Amino acid sequence: MHDLTYRKATAADYPLLGALNHQLIRDEGHRNPMNVVELTERMRRWLGMGEYTGRIFEEKGHVVAYVLYRECEEEIYLRHLFVCAAGGGRESAGALCRY
Repeated sequence: MHDLTYRKATAADYPLLGALNHQLIRDEGHRNPMNVVELTERMRRWLGMGEYTGRIFEEKGHVVAYVLYRECEEEIYLRHLFVCAAGGGRESAGALCRY
């Protein structure tokens, strides 16, 4: 994973983040009943109102992971960290930890 880049999520990314969040929920076996449309709207609220910051990680133009976090005075609260299985799995996770 030599070409890993990241960028701040924008309003154009809300549908992508909603879909990835839906995949995260399913992968975890979580009972959250929200669908992709509802999760996209939640991303719009969280990111649009500045409650959280999102970062999207890409390799060679393909999304491999995302994070949502909130910077607090003495800590960073990590809300979501999701690595796409198709994006390299463990290798991507290891590279993210180095960032």
